[in-house]
Amino acid sequence: MAITTHVCPGGVDLPKVTIVVSTYNRPHLLRWTIESILQQSYQDWLLLIVGDDCSAETAEMIADFKDDRIFFVNLEERCGEQSGPNTAGMYAAFTDYVAFANHDDIWLPDHLEKAITVLEAGGTDFYCSSAAITTFEPETPGRPGGYCVVSASPKHRKIEQAFYNSAVFFEPVSCWVIRRSLFRKVGAWRPASRLYRTPLEDWILRAWRADVSCHFSDDVTVIYCNGEKSKEKRSAQVGSMYDMDAAESEFWMALLKENGLEMVRARLLAEAADPPWQTTLFAPPMSGNPHQWVFDALVTPDTARVFKETGWDGYTKASKIAERKPGRRLEAILNRRTGEKLPQTTKDWRQAAFFVAAQLAENRRWQGLKA
Repeated sequence: MAITTHVCPGGVDLPKVTIVVSTYNRPHLLRWTIESILQQSYQDWLLLIVGDDCSAETAEMIADFKDDRIFFVNLEERCGEQSGPNTAGMYAAFTDYVAFANHDDIWLPDHLEKAITVLEAGGTDFYCSSAAITTFEPETPGRPGGYCVVSASPKHRKIEQAFYNSAVFFEPVSCWVIRRSLFRKVGAWRPASRLYRTPLEDWILRAWRADVSCHFSDDVTVIYCNGEKSKEKRSAQVGSMYDMDAAESEFWMALLKENGLEMVRARLLAEAADPPWQTTLFAPPMSGNPHQWVFDALVTPDTARVFKETGWDGYTKASKIAERKPGRRLEAILNRRTGEKLPQTTKDWRQAAFFVAAQLAENRRWQGLKA
């Protein structure tokens, strides 16, 4: 695909895509995510990494890349979840498109190329690719063990399915590339402490209510790295998930280098079709919970239509009946990852967004691209 650039009045090429990465103290993993971005066949981008009050090691690692397209702003106040840095990055972006990447996921080399081809063709404001979801399996008879794929994003997805499926249905956010104009149409990400759903689910459901035009691709272009989070890996290590090493990221990047894109994609799809275990990652919300019957009654395709027309969310109502507090799901994830509690006082992410904007206003490289 030919790379096109738009020239600013000052003669500087204006990139088409801002890639927003939210990160917190995982420079050893973030390094490989950046490497996968650098390997993109589509190169008309800039990368904005928003640190969630990171230690100095993150800034030092990013500086090692010495690439003028990479920018890093470190928040002074911890958000505790990616919705804050993602909002700040989306708010700061001035390019036509905004892509997101998790700091522990890997993009296949044609991820941006496929997304921009669809978006530039018109008629679509929100592009979401498919992901290969990984795990780590010990060696067993007939299987060599190691990092492998446990599933892939369901095919033929539709945006309304976000209402009555698990959050994994449209995860990870690394699959998303959107028009920047959606920031005005849909709004910012909301803090988990205000929500019974995850911020990702909340945003995509608001996009549905706003009649955002979507394209959900069945092309696998993202490796959703979960192998280091598997029970086998966690049991072999001490500390939180944030103590996990970068072996999985290195594994997939080395595989791409040795075998090339198409062979790796073929492997991902083959393993997804023959997973090491059959438990679905896409079970309906609260599957197996004592209050599952409440969710079965209030979270359905029929109540999805009610939500679309009125904004009444059966999931929120069911959560209240089950006496589940807002942010519960994200709080459990944060506690498992870092041992922290989810902040409960934040009403929105304006402070984080204003801070990042102010820092970039003083950055000559950033301002030079906007001039």
